[in-house]
Amino acid sequence: MFDRRLVTHFNWPLLIVALALAMAGLFNLHSATSSFDTQSQTSFVHAQLVWNGVGLAVLVLVVSLHYRHLQSLSYFFYLASLAALLLVLWIGKVVAGHQSWIALGPITIQPTEFAKLGLIFALSRYSVYRFGTVERSLMQMIPPLLLMALPTALVVLQGDLGSSLFFGLLYGTYVLTRGL
Repeated sequence: MFDRRLVTHFNWPLLIVALALAMAGLFNLHSATSSFDTQSQTSFVHAQLVWNGVGLAVLVLVVSLHYRHLQSLSYFFYLASLAALLLVLWIGKVVAGHQSWIALGPITIQPTEFAKLGLIFALSRYSVYRFGTVERSLMQMIPPLLLMALPTALVVLQGDLGSSLFFGLLYGTYVLTRGL
């Protein structure tokens, strides 16, 4: 059943800006590849257009989900992202010296990006259940620190220091927004 509030409460200016940025990216890609032969130029632009369409479809899916459904799946998503990071250590594809990609047929994915979202979901869920119930103390920062340490260690094992530092940034943002 369609909920009319999705249309009335949707942030339309943000969507318009995102679509404008996607279009600017397509024009820039077309311009940057115009000196190549026409077949490779169109393949770059077509691939980017397909991924823009996939991103738009994911946006529609996420917007149509109620946040409580995401909340109930947050730890599952976190554990699934950890499993994907473990899978990379066994069957990962090496790109630019980092074993951080999984080849799925014609496409490759980097599970580190899903692990970032998984950590955000897990920290948010932990914060919802622990924020107002107990006195705030330094000891309460240890479980979220452990939530952050697991994916960070797996990403460090892949050799991707930049992404592992991002997990620390996410934890720091959590600590600053939650407060002690």
